[in-house]
Amino acid sequence: MLTAISHFFLSELLWSMTRGGYHTPINIFVMIGICIFIFRQRTIPAVLLSVTVNLFSFLTFMGLVYFLNVDYIPEHDDIYVIKNILTASFYLGAIYAVLQSLFFTALRWVYTFNLPLMIIIAFASNAITAWIMYRAL
Repeated sequence: MLTAISHFFLSELLWSMTRGGYHTPINIFVMIGICIFIFRQRTIPAVLLSVTVNLFSFLTFMGLVYFLNVDYIPEHDDIYVIKNILTASFYLGAIYAVLQSLFFTALRWVYTFNLPLMIIIAFASNAITAWIMYRAL
């Protein structure tokens, strides 16, 4: 079971570094747009928050795959292989949204803000970005 989960995360990381490589930069702009135009936040805090949370989620995802210590063996039969661009994009967006929600939860201990709203922003921006990535590829 752990092997299948490890291969899933490894495949998604490889996807995010190859064909899904624009997910993080596009998500930064989508999150900034959602924060500024829909939720009426100021520009500088929205940019800082968006860049910080996206870099955190990307680096944490890389660290998670490194921590799982899985080897990529292409001839292995039971590995997770990405067959559909839409599902791969949405899985990547879901992984990033969960990691961003964890970041917002930890940040809530230091700063006062509306946590459910920030979690909604994380999931909405990643879903929009996954759809943009699907349409672009």
